[in-house]
Amino acid sequence: MPLPIPADPRGLTPEFLSELVSELHPGLLVLSCDIADSKRYGDASNAASVSTSAQVKCRVRYGGRTAVALPEQLFVKISFPEIQGSSNPVLDAFFENEVRFYGRLRRELDIETPQSIGGRYDPESTRFALLLEDLTPRSAHINTMMDDDNLDVVRALLDALARLHARFWESPRLAADQSWVQNLVQGSLETLFDDYICAHIVKEVGLEKFKREFAQAVGATAEELYAGTKLLKRHQAKLPRTFLHGDAHFGNTYVLPDGTAGRSSMASSWDG
Repeated sequence: MPLPIPADPRGLTPEFLSELVSELHPGLLVLSCDIADSKRYGDASNAASVSTSAQVKCRVRYGGRTAVALPEQLFVKISFPEIQGSSNPVLDAFFENEVRFYGRLRRELDIETPQSIGGRYDPESTRFALLLEDLTPRSAHINTMMDDDNLDVVRALLDALARLHARFWESPRLAADQSWVQNLVQGSLETLFDDYICAHIVKEVGLEKFKREFAQAVGATAEELYAGTKLLKRHQAKLPRTFLHGDAHFGNTYVLPDGTAGRSSMASSWDG
């Protein structure tokens, strides 16, 4: 029986990590794990937001054999403890989707995104753990909304998205081995978002002055904005299909010293 997914960084034992890495790299073991840093929900700042998962940086030592070179410095995402408060809705579907992306699709992409070492989502406990390459050794700059405007960075990010979209444009695989990829009108992700998006719109219009002014300028109530969102999704579902990032905000991107732009926290969906 698989070991339970931990709710605390101290549960990232060599035994548990070995189970995860062996799913993508059979025969590989983790002999030791030294935690360097960890952050939970509520540790956010303008420079480094931690919102929907706990984040752990650690150094591991491998044993056994693998066909590829794997990083020893890892960035681990795990579910935050149940006792930890959160203003977010339950994001189980999102976490399951992200684990699927890194386990099933990451290795065949030719865009810059963190290397996946292993991951698992448990539908019973709704916990997840995702082992990724720590980008620190490659001197990656994690983009934030506090950065100065930089057209070169924007161009590089758009180029990465364009290559992702072009590769899977109207791909027959979306109805075959990639049928697990969800769209914007049905599936667990849409159910999750639909459950809270109307209430979220009401909340944001009430809290943010510029959003309230925008709604007033177009003469739309929160309920009408919600209905418009649903209508837009139905329209997009009729367009040519491709693979989307799913959560492509600026804080989920980074830049390497040579100017290459990458995307982290890769969710997945298809749509027009």
